[in-house]
Amino acid sequence: PDAAYGIIDVPLLIENPDFLAVVDRVLVIDVSEATQILRVQQRSGLDTEEIKRIMHTQANRKTRLLYADDVLENEGTLSELTKKIQGLHRFYLGYAGNSKFGTLLP
Repeated sequence: PDAAYGIIDVPLLIENPDFLAVVDRVLVIDVSEATQILRVQQRSGLDTEEIKRIMHTQANRKTRLLYADDVLENEGTLSELTKKIQGLHRFYLGYAGNSKFGTLLP
């Protein structure tokens, strides 16, 4: 209740449009398909073909970007990502302060 804004993490937001009705903005954290495949392989051990099969059942990158109000490119270093997140945080604080849902907290 003390937060100026909230984030709802919905990995398949586009595939579940009911969630779109309850958010003010859509943030897409974007990477290339090659990076996405590499990260899934590192995390899960799935092979490339299985990952591509799963990806083809989901909204593609172009579609996700069409729905995005904000895009966070996540191809760089952790330090670069941290700076981008801090910038978005400042933006969202200002947005929340001007939104119909309340004012900025001190």
